[in-house]
Amino acid sequence: MKSKKLCLILLAAALCGLLLTAKAEYSHSHWAYCTSPDTCAVCGETGVEMQWISHGNYSDQHDADGHWQACENCGEKYEYGGYNEHHALCTAPGVCVTCGAEGVNIAWVSHDGESKLMHDGTEHWCVCSACGEELQYSRGTHYSECTAPDTCVMCGGQDVTIAWTSHGDTEMHYDDTDHWEVCLRCGQTTYERTRHTASCSDPEKCNGCDARGVTMAYISHEAPVWKYNKQQHWQVCQRCGEKVGEPWEHNSNEAGDACQSCGAKRADGIDLIYVDPISGYRFSLRSDNTAVLTGNGYANHMSGVLSAVPATVAGCRVTEINSSWLFGAYPSSTLVIPEGVTRISGDSFWYVEGLKEAELPASLKSISTNAIPVAVTLVVDEGSYAHQFAVDQGRPYRVRGQQGQQQSGATTVKDKVKEVVATVITPGMSDYQKALTLHTWLITHANYDYTYSNYSASGVLLKGTGVCQSYTEAYGLLLDAVGIPNTKAYGSNHTWNVIQLNGAWCHVDCTWDDPGSGGGENYDFFGVTDAALQGVRAHENSSKKKTCDNYKAGYAYRNGKLQKLAEQWTAELLDHMNRREASITLTFEQPASDYGMNECMAAQLLQDTGVVLDGKTVPVQARFDMPDRGQDGYGGFTITVTPDYSALSAASVPGDVTGDGAVDIMDVIRLLKRVSGWDVQIAAENSDVTGDNDINIMDVIRLLKYVSGWNVSLG
Repeated sequence: MKSKKLCLILLAAALCGLLLTAKAEYSHSHWAYCTSPDTCAVCGETGVEMQWISHGNYSDQHDADGHWQACENCGEKYEYGGYNEHHALCTAPGVCVTCGAEGVNIAWVSHDGESKLMHDGTEHWCVCSACGEELQYSRGTHYSECTAPDTCVMCGGQDVTIAWTSHGDTEMHYDDTDHWEVCLRCGQTTYERTRHTASCSDPEKCNGCDARGVTMAYISHEAPVWKYNKQQHWQVCQRCGEKVGEPWEHNSNEAGDACQSCGAKRADGIDLIYVDPISGYRFSLRSDNTAVLTGNGYANHMSGVLSAVPATVAGCRVTEINSSWLFGAYPSSTLVIPEGVTRISGDSFWYVEGLKEAELPASLKSISTNAIPVAVTLVVDEGSYAHQFAVDQGRPYRVRGQQGQQQSGATTVKDKVKEVVATVITPGMSDYQKALTLHTWLITHANYDYTYSNYSASGVLLKGTGVCQSYTEAYGLLLDAVGIPNTKAYGSNHTWNVIQLNGAWCHVDCTWDDPGSGGGENYDFFGVTDAALQGVRAHENSSKKKTCDNYKAGYAYRNGKLQKLAEQWTAELLDHMNRREASITLTFEQPASDYGMNECMAAQLLQDTGVVLDGKTVPVQARFDMPDRGQDGYGGFTITVTPDYSALSAASVPGDVTGDGAVDIMDVIRLLKRVSGWDVQIAAENSDVTGDNDINIMDVIRLLKYVSGWNVSLG
């Protein structure tokens, strides 16, 4: 009996398990019809979450701008159909091609016909065969293939203008200077000739055509790093150590403490070019916290009204004014140089308009004669003077005596000479200073006699007027009185002095340094050479007893004018000399100064000093030419230079592996690359620093020790 009950219990449990399994297998999510969205369509439950709503058939609907599909039972839009604009075919442009609606807004019309190709002499295009309208974006110019250059590829048109011709595969061709590609199908050049270029990693291999043994237009570099000295910065290739581009000056950041290009700091000893945003002037800021005013500044160059000179800029004291680029009018007729300025050089204020007086600070120790116009009164400790400073090789000295004629008790030429010498000559003056001082006194105390009545020394000495002969004789007597040898020279109806300074003879023309009726006195003809004077009106074919060939005795050299010209020319010459040009002609359309005398003497200076190239001085022959040098002396000129490059290979500098004239870490890097197998150029004659007739890693070690400060020798 118990076993029967147990069997019944087990049978009941199995049936329950089957029922539970069936329920699990046949359970469904609730869903509803859109007509009864709250009642499950399967179980009739209400108030439960419906997984989806089932809709009936969808029908097309539309409005004026578009069409869509919606449920016929509830009107809801078909979820995936979306709203689309009406469009039509060109054969029925007023009827939507999708929904058949008429009188609605048609967004676009598509073409129902096939594309038909049309062309004229310059272009081809497609039109619809059904409506004849041109298809959008189908118009283009004729082009052909090189196998049929007269037939358009697209439209087959002939006797049409072919805009371009396509080619097939090409092969590279090259000569010594260029490479180009040639079509294998027709043999024509497909691309313009291109110059050979190489990378410093393989300077013998052209980047474009892989040719070797050809002339490279340039060698490209990568990953340049900054290098700098006190005045300039430049970039060198990190891979080969070569200089990339030309050096240029440090341009300051807004704070005035670092270069905004290379990052070098002024505190490290560099000079920064800084344009003061307040005054508009251009300054050179120096590491000792001093500043030099060098120009108007880039933004205010040639401005109408100049600012007053500041005493400080970017935290630096202004101690020097040295500019030839100050143009415009000063804010008042009195120029006030701030205390702290010790030197005024160049032609700083010569071209500034409206100046009548200049107040000089007690700190001033040096001033160029050409820094301030002669007509401007200089206010100094001793009172008001005009043109009271002169310069001898950068060292100023005061020229005593006031502008214009003064009362004098002298009635004879002899007494007047003694009086003048006693007044303006002081103990310790050199012969140059004495000659310049007497020249200054003469041209500021005399005017040219246009009545042509005074020919002797008494004219300019006692009457304050005379012709050229009077100037020459008077100046000769003054020079005799201070023991300076002198004689006379004669030209075309004109005469002037030839004097000896420091053992060298030179020309001095007081008459031509005195423009005539007062004001504008200068030193243009003080200490010039025969070559410089030749060709100048009234001085050509001069008759004299001495040879004058030393420009260093003259004012233009001692005042730095000749050096400045030579430096400007050198900057231009280096571009040509780096290319090893045999003859270089610099052409200047602007007028030469002073009848070209300074340019002529500067050419001689350039020839005497040579040009520094790659750390070595290259001798040069320099010639000055000025076609229109006669009457007015304002024509353009040329400087022709012939370098002697043999000096570049004449001497070696042990350790100068790069050949830049210096021994530094860049030489170590270059030499290490070479002994490591890199294909880099080295100056072999400078690279064997151990002297064992072999270039190897021991030379790298020796050179590294040397540049690191070890007490080792090179070579």
